[in-house]
Amino acid sequence: MQLKSLESLTASEARSRAYLTRQAWGRQRRFCLRCRSQKIYRLADKRYRCARCRYTFQEFSGRWVGQLNLGARDWLWLVKLFELEIAPRRIADEIGISYPTALKAVHLIRCAIARQSGAAKAAPSAACEIHFHRGGAGARQAPAEAPLFGVAERAGRVSICALADVSVDDLLERAIPWVRRGSILCFERYKNCDVVLAFARPSALHGKAGAAEKIAVDRPEGFWGYAAKRLFQPHAVSRASFPLYLKELEFRYNHRDRQLFELLVDHATGWVPNLL
Repeated sequence: MQLKSLESLTASEARSRAYLTRQAWGRQRRFCLRCRSQKIYRLADKRYRCARCRYTFQEFSGRWVGQLNLGARDWLWLVKLFELEIAPRRIADEIGISYPTALKAVHLIRCAIARQSGAAKAAPSAACEIHFHRGGAGARQAPAEAPLFGVAERAGRVSICALADVSVDDLLERAIPWVRRGSILCFERYKNCDVVLAFARPSALHGKAGAAEKIAVDRPEGFWGYAAKRLFQPHAVSRASFPLYLKELEFRYNHRDRQLFELLVDHATGWVPNLL
């Protein structure tokens, strides 16, 4: 979304709230978050109350945007600034909110991104690479010492995460969903990658001169170069937030050809696990 369009959308709190409400509920009927009954009614303060269990809730209760006392206009501008990779301290200054509130909001957006990433299922790929970085080599930040596991399709999507424990079984369990049955497995070491695996269909080896070279492991450019520039920046990333930061990088890279604003709003207005 262009800034001029966002300015129009955030001209009033009512217009901003109506937009967030459409994104959150669409054409779905409201229901009680406690007992799932659709027998609810609106109160004078615009909250809802269940006629069955008497539970009272708001428009965004149970959703990421409902976890913080922040107006709809502020949420929309915050999402836009997050899309532009603006730091939380500057976000706080631009919107006129406290720094802790900006930090909490950015954390919630990253949680929403990670939730959507975890819900997505990998589809077997014809050719992909699986990188395992033991960590520490060349890393400037303490969180980067954690082992990193990543899957990158050739010129496609990626998936990356930090590992608490590393075993052969764990690596294979994470890799198998990405690999088509009958694929050829190649091994290679590269710089600080302990293991790099490349998968390709056997048909890639037949009928073309030099086809064997085509399944050789690519150098870690593309996503890996993109991620390295951001992972090893001089700003600190806490160990607790590091996995969420990785999922943000994965999200940005996988949607690098799309406008992120509406997708981020869709994530932010999604349900929080275990609250619905």
